[in-house]
Amino acid sequence: MRAASKYLFFLGLILTYSMAQGAQVAYGVPRAPSLDGLTGLLTMNMPHTMGAGMTAIGGVTMAGALTGQYSDLTVATAALRIGFSDNVEIGLKSKTYNVEYSGGGTDTGLGDSEGMIKWKFREENENLLAMALGLGVILPTGDETKGFKEVDTIGLKFSVTASGEHAVYDDAYVGLYFEGQAIAIDPIDDNSPYKEMYGKLNAGLAFPISDNNSLSFFTEFNLLTNKDKPGVERNHTAITPGLRYANDNLSLTFAGQMVNYENTSGSQKRLIGLFSLGF
Repeated sequence: MRAASKYLFFLGLILTYSMAQGAQVAYGVPRAPSLDGLTGLLTMNMPHTMGAGMTAIGGVTMAGALTGQYSDLTVATAALRIGFSDNVEIGLKSKTYNVEYSGGGTDTGLGDSEGMIKWKFREENENLLAMALGLGVILPTGDETKGFKEVDTIGLKFSVTASGEHAVYDDAYVGLYFEGQAIAIDPIDDNSPYKEMYGKLNAGLAFPISDNNSLSFFTEFNLLTNKDKPGVERNHTAITPGLRYANDNLSLTFAGQMVNYENTSGSQKRLIGLFSLGF
């Protein structure tokens, strides 16, 4: 798993960087939110922001089979995205879990809440990638009695994102995206049962399949690594292909995700639906 993370890191960075070299930058690419509530593909963020004074609300539903103590998991997420300035945006999200246990029975309850701020410090040009840094917090709002709480005091998230969007043909584009995240759970609480540090690595590809670029196909490659504490999610790799419709105010996304958990044979399948409305 850790070896795979290194390969994904360097592959994503090299591909994204090489695409930007001497390429004509694509403009007018429709944007939509990620699961973090920030501008992104679906499970991953990208360096672009929504612009000053803009706001969007959205919701995500993810459902699928799991292994271990849960045989089925549904996650409903409410998100708010705010354009603080042209290069800074804020994302807030709250989650609700519904789980079916392998031994029978179901539970529903709140998960932890998150907030994240992203600063795009470099625009893309013909020789350089667009890049952004992100800082987030995880707050302990999850139901501890049901196992939905994964932080005791506070969690911190640090992210770096990069992208290259290459203009092709007349108005179409091909986009390559990369994100790395480091998550520290209860970093100043040595007595916390949740204390740990783990990472996420994501690489993505997107291109339009309609004349006005509003409908696009994308694929993500996802990795969660070094997560040792028990929780709803565990170490895994995943492939997430999907379709997205996006215009200036509305985005709709539908995707399937094939997940391979560490030390588990076979893959699990999830369905993910997302909508966002801007104003």
